Amino acid sequence: MIYFTPSGVTVYILKQYHTRYWLPENWKKAIELNTLDFIQGWASGLKKDALEDYNTLKDKIPSWLKEEIPASVNPRFVVSPPSQRPVAGDLARSLSEIYECIDLSAYFDKKEPLVRAGEPGASLETLVENVTCSADLGCIDESDSILIVDDVFSTGNSIDFMKEKIISLSRTDSLSIVGAAILKV
Repeated sequence: MIYFTPSGVTVYILKQYHTRYWLPENWKKAIELNTLDFIQGWASGLKKDALEDYNTLKDKIPSWLKEEIPASVNPRFVVSPPSQRPVAGDLARSLSEIYECIDLSAYFDKKEPLVRAGEPGASLETLVENVTCSADLGCIDESDSILIVDDVFSTGNSIDFMKEKIISLSRTDSLSIVGAAILKV
C-alpha cells in the first residue's frame, strides 16, 4: 500500500489497520499479519501484553515490509524518528542490515520526549526544533537515498519532520527520501 505525507514523501505501508485483509497463499503469514493489529495497540501504548507477540514477529516484519517497497529503492541510509517505543528503531536496524546501509537512528533524540508528531496541532517547525542530532550529517551527499521508517503511519508528520531535519543538517537539496511503516491507522 502506498500513501503520501503532507510534504509528498512516498510511504510504503505493510498493513492498513482494520481495513486490509490478507489472503496470501501462505495462511500462516496471514494469521501473523493479523496479529499486527494487536501489536499496533502495544506500539501505541495501549496494550502492554502484546510485547510477546511483537517479539515473536519482529524478525519477520522487516522482510515483509521490504516486499512492499519497490526493488528500485536502494537506500544509502535508514533512520527512524526518535521514540520511547522500540518498534521503529528495531525496524530501522533490521532494514539497515537487509539493505546493507547505514542506520542513523541512534544519532537523533528529542529535547522534549513528550512532544509527539501525532498530537493535534503539532507544527512541523516545532517537531523539527524538538529533535537534536549528535552526528555531523555532512556524510550525506546530494542525491543520496534515505529510507525513513516508523511503526505507525497516521498523519505523516514523523516522516516529514525527519526529512526536514536531515535536509537542514546535511545541507542538501536533492535527496531521494521514501518512507516505510508497519501500519496505517
